[in-house]
Amino acid sequence: ETVCNEVIDTCLHKGSRDNMSIIIITFPAAPKVDPEAVKADQALEATIEKKITDLVGLDNEIELSAVTQYLVDEDIQGLPPGGGIYAKKVFIEEVYKKLLPEKYESTQDECPNPLATLLFNNAKNAAVEEN
Repeated sequence: ETVCNEVIDTCLHKGSRDNMSIIIITFPAAPKVDPEAVKADQALEATIEKKITDLVGLDNEIELSAVTQYLVDEDIQGLPPGGGIYAKKVFIEEVYKKLLPEKYESTQDECPNPLATLLFNNAKNAAVEEN
C-alpha cells in the first residue's frame, strides 16, 4: 500500500491530472532487494535530512511547501530516476514533522493537502516565468 501511495504521489507531483490506478504483483522469482540500493537510499535520506535540518535551523517558521520547493531546487545526487525528490515526499514530511511538530500540525490544519499547495505554487511560478 505504501509503495502504491508513493507512486501515485510522485505522479501527482509531476503534474499528472489523469485518473490513476496501480497494482503491484510480486512473484516468487522476483528480484530481491539489493543491499547496495538500500545503503544508497539510506545515504540519500541522510543527505535530505541534513538539508532539512540546516534549513529549519535558519528559519524555524518555514512552511513544509517551502522546504519541499527548496529541495526541488537543490541539486541532490542519487535521487530515484523518474520520481526525483518527489519520490521522497513521505520522508520529507516525516523529517519536517520531527523537527517542527507544532508547525506541521498547523500546516495540516491550514492546508489539508500539502501536495495541492505545492502543485499550485509550481503552476504559479511557471506562469510568472512565462510572462
